[in-house]
Amino acid sequence: METLWKLNKLSKKYFIRGLTGAEEITALDSVEMEIFGGETFGVIGESGSGKTTLGKTMIRLVEPTSGEIYFKGSKITGMREKEFIKLRRSFQIVFQDPYRALNPRMAVGNAIMEGIREGAGRAQKKEKAGHMLELVGIAPERIDDFPHQFSGGERQRVAVARALSTSPSFMVCDEPTSNLDLSIQAKILNLFIELKEKLNLTYLFISHNIKIIEFIADRVAVMYAGRIAEYGSTARVLGNPLHPYTKLLVAASFFKKTETDKIPYKVEKQGCPFSRLCPDVREICRKEKPELMPAEEGHFVACFGFTNNFAEY
Repeated sequence: METLWKLNKLSKKYFIRGLTGAEEITALDSVEMEIFGGETFGVIGESGSGKTTLGKTMIRLVEPTSGEIYFKGSKITGMREKEFIKLRRSFQIVFQDPYRALNPRMAVGNAIMEGIREGAGRAQKKEKAGHMLELVGIAPERIDDFPHQFSGGERQRVAVARALSTSPSFMVCDEPTSNLDLSIQAKILNLFIELKEKLNLTYLFISHNIKIIEFIADRVAVMYAGRIAEYGSTARVLGNPLHPYTKLLVAASFFKKTETDKIPYKVEKQGCPFSRLCPDVREICRKEKPELMPAEEGHFVACFGFTNNFAEY
């Protein structure tokens, strides 16, 4: 499989000034992973785990503090804006709240036309915008309607159409169904699957809901405190979890607690960030941060309690 994205020791830190001085917040901590072309790569974790920062940093909506990002073999960290702007159209993001993502004073057709390549006349752009709406299940006749005239599910479809207007090959989907009713969620998820097949898209699909990730993702990364605890095929990671945190997430989902916010969030700054809550904590866990190691082909886990019997991979 072709490697579309490769992240090498990707980190992002924020510095917040308060009354007691500056505080350093680590949103991403040495993240390493690969995303293959044509797959849906899921990212799961609770609020504050770094999921959204990961998606934004990958496409350089947020600049990383350190580390390297490769897209189609080209290093895009440190790339000059003149060069990077040529790549920027290749990736888009769909946010959690479509109403906030759309300009309430702009007709949806105009919002979609903003992304259509320069050179085309207004009539051509409007025709393509209508086609984009039709592609996501909205009648082209509604091209002059405003965001408030659409339901929540329809607004999310419009947001997807706008993202598709640049003809991207990669989309970050940042909890795109979390604000929708369950019946509408299913329709939007099916829309993403249909578009992926029609347009040969690759997704980074962010969620805190295990059931959604099980349904849509080919592979998944489990994040905790800005680090990847475990990643691999969705069937292996969620069907046979190896990291104590992943086990906790999966166990919680059986009790209908599919939202990871139900799980206590306590981060250790030294050693493994999950050590305070881990039932199998060891002395080394309190002192050092575990690195990802192969458990089996394509399945990686960052845990000192895991014995690696698959070093050949």
